[in-house]
Amino acid sequence: MNTSAPSEGGSGSDAEVLARYSGARLRAAMARPYLATALFSMIPVLDERVPDMSVDRSWHCRANPRLVSSLPPEQLAAMWIHHVTHLLRGHAERADVAGIDSGDVLNLAQDCEINDDLEGEGIALPEDAMRPSKLGLEPGGFFEQYARVLGGIDLVQELPQLGDCGSGAHGSPREWELEPQGSAPNPSGTEAVPVGVSSVEADLIRRETAQQIVQLGTESGHLPASWRRWATETGEGGTDWRSVLRSTVRGSVGAVAGRADYTYGRPSRRAAAVPGVVLPSMVGRPAAVGIVVDTSGSMDEGQLGAALDEIDAVLRSGGVREAEVTVFATDSAVHTVNRARAGHEVELVGGGGTDMGKGIEQAVSAPHRCEMIIVLTDGETPWPERAPPVPVVVGLITKAGRPAVVAAPSPPPWAATVMIR
Repeated sequence: MNTSAPSEGGSGSDAEVLARYSGARLRAAMARPYLATALFSMIPVLDERVPDMSVDRSWHCRANPRLVSSLPPEQLAAMWIHHVTHLLRGHAERADVAGIDSGDVLNLAQDCEINDDLEGEGIALPEDAMRPSKLGLEPGGFFEQYARVLGGIDLVQELPQLGDCGSGAHGSPREWELEPQGSAPNPSGTEAVPVGVSSVEADLIRRETAQQIVQLGTESGHLPASWRRWATETGEGGTDWRSVLRSTVRGSVGAVAGRADYTYGRPSRRAAAVPGVVLPSMVGRPAAVGIVVDTSGSMDEGQLGAALDEIDAVLRSGGVREAEVTVFATDSAVHTVNRARAGHEVELVGGGGTDMGKGIEQAVSAPHRCEMIIVLTDGETPWPERAPPVPVVVGLITKAGRPAVVAAPSPPPWAATVMIR
């Protein structure tokens, strides 16, 4: 959220500034108790390199000490609420698939989406906080809608005071976010930057927050409409994992399907322009899809079957034939490679360790050379350090009656992750 530049005056000792910063978070939690779980999951960090305040994908909330010292407490609390809203609404993950390269455009559109709602709740925002009305945009929209309109504006010229809410908003890492977690010195002192929140933990925080909002709304009925809508879409009674999986897989298939290739199987429509020369025509080809299935003994067979059946339906509706789909049954090694697509056709061999990287490695190698990979696993697996050269969707399966495995390695940031319950 863009604010006026921090004043150059003294900011007090680090301990005093951090206490003021943390106190503003407490103030925000008292004003919006249904956000308390999310607010206290964020990790406060003071950093003079940050223009004002920003969040990263690991839920570190960094602030410039001079800003913390200069803002009134109610406005500092409003900024905590603003930035936790970026995280709860999954703005970084939505930005990844928005198809817009400019972080400035995305951040500005996201600020309009959030501040429009916060202003409607009566939250005291800084005077220069961006709102849809300032840009001639309709209120009540999503940032994806605003970003498409703002993409045609010269933002640097029109709005020289652009904010930077960090990679937890627009998705693009900033220089102050690149230190290793748990080992890098905190720029405001000798303390290390703590390890942040994993993607699995973030999903659990969102769901718990949504449940608290639903419960509070049932008991009191006094909740902002924007939060009620978000909780309905996010909580137990909200969007089913099947619709999320369908959307994610369909989007990834669409990114690689339809790529044209040359063929001499039929004449080119331009052949008449060059008599005597045989020209190839262009032909679209379906995507070659690899499904890497975790067949270790820890997997839930019922959920795995349901996920496979859902993927099969999506691929068939997208025109991907069975001949273009290869299933890699994998635990610590790839055991079988076949064309099975329905849930009941995949055998869970069990035993041994688990390493989905083996299946991914084989899926992108000859003779398969898959152009898209779907991984179905319970998360108890190491992941490749480097991203494969093709899109990857991870279906993270949780067993009925227990939460996702928080202690397990989180799916890497280069994969789109869908929680399957």
